[in-house]
Amino acid sequence: MGDRRNAVRIPLAGLAATVTETGSSGDPGTHRVRVEIDGIPGRSLHRDQPYSYGSIGAARTFEILLNRAAHPTHNAVADPAWRTAA
Repeated sequence: MGDRRNAVRIPLAGLAATVTETGSSGDPGTHRVRVEIDGIPGRSLHRDQPYSYGSIGAARTFEILLNRAAHPTHNAVADPAWRTAA
């Protein structure tokens, strides 16, 4: 965590991101986007920022990409059978 050369490196395996909206859309001062990352031993990581179409879009994109990278699935498509000309 961090942005320097000595920042703590956390393996992606086992992490999970969750995005939530808090506050009211009627009150822009309280409407916020919250990103929580679970699965870090001994730590709780979350970030909040004011709601906007850009912030919610970026948060959802981050959530999808992190969750896919942290929990890879097996390739559902089998390797093609190699055929040779007779």
